[in-house]
Parts: sequence; C-alpha cells; structure tokens
Amino acid sequence: MARSVIGVLEARGFTVSGQVRARIRSCTDLGVLEAWVPKAVAVQAPEDLFD
Repeated sequence: MARSVIGVLEARGFTVSGQVRARIRSCTDLGVLEAWVPKAVAVQAPEDLFD
C-alpha cells in the first residue's frame, strides 16, 4: 500500500523526498495507508499528506 501512495504522488509529478518516502514506508497501519491513497490525489505537496 505504501508503494501505491508514493506512486500516486509521483504520477502527479511530485518529487517525493527521502523523508516523506521513509515516513510512508514506515507506516504499518493499513487504515492510515488506505486513507493516504485518496489524499495523495488531492494534496498540493507530498508533505501535506500528513496534515
């Protein structure tokens, strides 16, 4: 699921920093990861995913 979140951000043209990538990959809560997928479609910047 983490790959999906990162993939959506990259498909939108964002460069995903190492810090953001690490935070996404370290998440083990499937519910959080599932919530991040649609949020990744709408954020203005990758860092906004965590707001």
